[in-house]
Amino acid sequence: MSEDGGRIFFKCKLAKQIWRTLNLESERKALAAIPDAYGAVEWILKQREPKRDLLVIILWFIWSERNSIREEGRRRPAAVIARCIRECAASQQRLGPDGAA
Repeated sequence: MSEDGGRIFFKCKLAKQIWRTLNLESERKALAAIPDAYGAVEWILKQREPKRDLLVIILWFIWSERNSIREEGRRRPAAVIARCIRECAASQQRLGPDGAA
């Protein structure tokens, strides 16, 4: 069975819990309504920093978590993943866009 990116990132139970925990439900709904990946990327790139960076980090963590579940059978609670996302985003903000502190 093939997986749909919209479902993985915006519609599955774990993804929804992560977005809600981060208080980004309206952004999740907006992205879920976009019919294709190109449109979703375009929408994300139109956002201002640091929100744009946060959205990219969320997608990366959801994808990484999905791989951990599929390949290792390891599942973490949404609250733990959301905390990791916040920490990563805060670190990214401290480093700045060029990666230097």
